[in-house]
Amino acid sequence: MNHACKNLPFPETGDFIQVTGVMEKRLMDVKEAATYLGMSESALYKKVWKRQVPFAVKIGRSLRFDKVRMNEWIEDNFLKTEKYLNH
Repeated sequence: MNHACKNLPFPETGDFIQVTGVMEKRLMDVKEAATYLGMSESALYKKVWKRQVPFAVKIGRSLRFDKVRMNEWIEDNFLKTEKYLNH
């Protein structure tokens, strides 16, 4: 199967992502995000309420979670943890 590929910029950063004919969902609902992060939905809601997650997006009355920003947050927090463990 041959998919067309092209590079598209993210408006916020100008970084490029390679896009194929297969679309990947960028926004997750609470259940998907909690599963992805390995935590309960209630724990994720608490983090949103305390403004501890920078990747929550309110759309109408619904919360959605940006997968790209979530992955950046995971990486940033992982690197801090590794830094402190090595000292």
